[in-house]
Amino acid sequence: MFTLTDVIPMSTTYVAGSACSAYGHIDDTSDVVWTGAISANTTITATFAVTISAGISEPTVIVNAAMVQAEQVQPFTVTVPVIVNARRAYLPLVLRAQ
Repeated sequence: MFTLTDVIPMSTTYVAGSACSAYGHIDDTSDVVWTGAISANTTITATFAVTISAGISEPTVIVNAAMVQAEQVQPFTVTVPVIVNARRAYLPLVLRAQ
């Protein structure tokens, strides 16, 4: 069983009820927490929405970090920076090992 815990980034507000995944279970009562079993060569997508806090007018980096935990696996954290300004958000390209 795997658990991915995504703490809502600073300077953002979670959009209630927006967390979803076609597989596993998502609990969004505090942070966004996905749990489920993952087999080899399987891709799981979990998404949620946030709004950016008012007052950000200059380009700002918002860092989203998620911790992955599983039995017999060393926990690790995935960190994704997003550059935000008043007009555009630049999202990173996410790659996975084959």
